[in-house]
Parts: sequence; C-alpha cells; structure tokens
Amino acid sequence: MSAAASRSRGHPRLGVLSRALRSLRVMRASFFERVLDSDAWVIAERAFRAHRERPIRRAPAPRAPATDLERALEALDAALAVGAVETAATESERVLGELRSASSAGLRSRAIAAAIEVRIALGDRDGAASLAHEHASTLERTARGVTVLDLLGARDATSYWLPDGRANAVAIARDVERGRLDADGVLATMVRRPTVLLRDPQLHLLVANATGEREGARTARALTRVLRAYGLPGVAHAHRSHDLLESLAFEPGAPTHDGPLVSIVVSAYRAERTIRHAMDSLLAQSHRAIEILACDDASDDGTWSILRERYGDDPRVRLFRSRANQGTYNIRNALLERARGELLTFHDADDVAHPARIARQVATLRRTGAESCTTSCVRIDPDGRAVFFRDQSAVRLAVVSLMTTRSAYEAVGPFRRARFGADLELLEDLRLRAPIARDRAPLLLVAWSSTSMTRSAAAQSLEDGYRSPARRAYAELARAKRRGEITSTELDARLRAMGNYAEPSGVDEHRAHGRTA
Repeated sequence: MSAAASRSRGHPRLGVLSRALRSLRVMRASFFERVLDSDAWVIAERAFRAHRERPIRRAPAPRAPATDLERALEALDAALAVGAVETAATESERVLGELRSASSAGLRSRAIAAAIEVRIALGDRDGAASLAHEHASTLERTARGVTVLDLLGARDATSYWLPDGRANAVAIARDVERGRLDADGVLATMVRRPTVLLRDPQLHLLVANATGEREGARTARALTRVLRAYGLPGVAHAHRSHDLLESLAFEPGAPTHDGPLVSIVVSAYRAERTIRHAMDSLLAQSHRAIEILACDDASDDGTWSILRERYGDDPRVRLFRSRANQGTYNIRNALLERARGELLTFHDADDVAHPARIARQVATLRRTGAESCTTSCVRIDPDGRAVFFRDQSAVRLAVVSLMTTRSAYEAVGPFRRARFGADLELLEDLRLRAPIARDRAPLLLVAWSSTSMTRSAAAQSLEDGYRSPARRAYAELARAKRRGEITSTELDARLRAMGNYAEPSGVDEHRAHGRTA
C-alpha cells in the first residue's frame, strides 16, 4: 500500500479529498476524450494532415557537415540506419574523440547519445550506462539524450515531456506497462499540451495501451483516432481480454475493382494461432484485384489444415506447401516465379493488414511514378500494447510491406537464401536502383512476440536498438557487397559459414481437387 493511501485511511478527510481529485481527473479525461472525437477536432486533424502532405516546391538543400564531429556523426547515423553496427562503432570512437570541437551543447548531447546508442546496439549496456552517467547533464539538453537516459534507467526523475516540447512516449509507455499510468492518466498528461496529438497522432496509441481488459470500446476509439489522422477508416471493434490482433474489426472502406492485379506472398510456419486473422485481413482488402499465394513451410502444427479447409475453395487464394522446411525467403522466391500479378508484395502469417493497405500502396505508386513503395506498421506485443522504440516512435517502416513491379524485382532479386535479414538487403538494393516511395500511414499491425523472427535469439532486432551478432554481421556483409568490396557469391559463402543459410526444397501447389507440382 502506498504512503498516500495509508495516510488517507487514517484521515477520513484526506480520503474524501483523494477520491474527489480522482473523480476530477476522470471527468477531465472524459471531457478531453469527447473533444478528441468532436467534429472540430476532426477538422483540425485534416488541416494538420494537409499541411504535412502538401507538396514542397523547392526543398532546401541540406547543410553539409562543417566539422569533423558532424561528419563522423552523420556517418555513424548512416551506418546505424542499415544495421551496420560495427561500422557505427568505429565512427562512434571518432565522435567521442571530436567532442571538444562541438559548436553547441545540443550537438554535443546528440553526439554522446549516438555513441550510447551504438553501445546498446552492441549489447554493451554497462558501457552505455557508464557513458550516460559521465555525461548525464549534457544528455538532458536534447530529446535524443533524454531518451537514452530513459532507456538505461539513468534519470533521477522522469519527465513526460522532452526538451523539444514533444511528449516522451518511451517514458509514458514504460509507466503504462508498469501500471503507474492508466488511460485517464495518459489523457491528463496530454491535455496539458493537446496540439502534440495533432502533430504526432501516434500518441493516441498510448491511450490504447493503457486501457483495461474490459475497455474494448475505448481501445477501438483510441486506435481509430490514430487511423483517422492518416485519412483511414477506423476500428469498429476490439477486445483486450484476448489477442488484440485476432479481435480487431475495421470499418469497411469503399471497394475498388479496377487497377492492377497484385500478388501477395504469405509464408507460414507454425502459425495455427495467427494464420486466420492474417489471411482474413488480406481477403478484406478494398482493392479487389488480388491473388494471395500462401505457403505452409512444412509446419508440424495445424497451419496447413487451416489453410486448406478455410481458404482452399477461395478463387483469390492459391495454396502451396514446402517439401521440407526451407525458410521465408526461399518460399518467396518460389512463389514469385508462379505469381501472375503486375505488382508483387508480401505479408507475414501473424500480422493484420488494414483494409486500405493494398489500395493505398497502389495509389502511392501511381501518384509518385515509383517502381517500389513501402508503408508503415505498428508492432503489437502479447499484451496488446503498441511498442515504442528508442526514436520515440511506434509507427515504423514495414519492410514486409514492400510492393514492387515485376521488372524491378527481376532486376535486383531474387531474395538471398538466408534464414533472416534478406528482406533488408533486397530493400536496400532496390533503393540503390531507384527511390522507394513510402506511405507513412500505419497500414499494418505486426505481432511482436517471442516467436517473431526479430525477437528470436539469433536474429534479434529489439526496440532499444540492440542487434544480434549474426544480424549485425549480415548487415556489414551486405554493405560491403553494395560498396563492391565483396561479391554476391562471397556473401553467400560467408552466410553459409555463419549458419544463416537455408537450402531451397521446392513447393507444391495444392488445389481444391488435387495437387499440381
């Protein structure tokens, strides 16, 4: 029992006051929620969205790094962006060696924070904590610095606001997870600076995170506010008492029957718990010109039975089965050879696609003239909470959402025969070929559990920035290949030696009334 609660028990007047303050907070949160769902707020959201999406006639040229410190920091960030952590570690030593030349306290803070991020990515949390302790007062000057302090638990007092005026989503999400903040508490924090929700609508996810098991309607409203801010239909139904992804029901969008055929490749392994909601979300797409190529990777559970019995007679679905377990990328290569679509894309067997996902991506390709595009995702943990990462964001690039033309894929593909990481390599190779457009709306909800590839021991890529040694090694090798330092054949040999390699076994296509090899 807290000290405050103990005092309230001994003093009836304090107990009455405590209950009155609690009632006032609930009333204030309830009123703020009504404002967030009002027509006036929706109009304000549209105005902010129009401002964000307006075309820029002439973008200002980025300022070139002027000092050795700025150049080292830029190189460090570029290496981290592609997962080349060892390269970033080398640059971090340069950064720390140039700290005295920092032209401002803010630059010094960002540079130290970047060096700490590298140590976290390497798994050296003791080294990161030591550096944070040494420079704590400097780190407090910037949002990046405050965030690394929070990640390491190195702050004496937690603030829910960053030095640049943004909400400290990492700190709020952590206190929600620890039970220190409920939904009313999150709203009471946001009501102090309500415009942050217009500038950064993903913060509504913090309210959804904090709702209780019996507050499904409140969860749905909070998720709807996020989607609405991106011009998307919202959530009609949600349950927190069991798997959130399984319980979600979206508001339907207007169907479109014209447009290019899109082939969607789904690889499934031991996915009997999730394959239904993953497949159902694809079949609910408003863009109707789709074919779904779904392959069971020789699972030893009920995945294949579910695919065959639930989707075997659907003309939009083509079912395949691996002859032996071979991994996601070998399956993608095999199915893409059989795909009929003008456009190609992917979906994981434990994720949920918003009904507008395919339509929005097709529209993005048309609007921009790009060969390839991606969209964004929100990772959902087993407790149904959105995961906020070290950059204060829950809305992330969804690599699996890559949609590309057949010609672009054939120019840079196929996927490498790796167990993990080959999607990032292909994405970067496509990016070198031509710019990749991106729809920043969260059109995918991605499962973030112990069975997810990015959380398995060998292939970890965690929210605090940590990368497993094998994932770091692949990123460095892919970077070396793009720079012409090693050949693709040498990269294959190195991955095979590391154990990050899968031999293709082939697939068989199964139809409703028989099997076709």
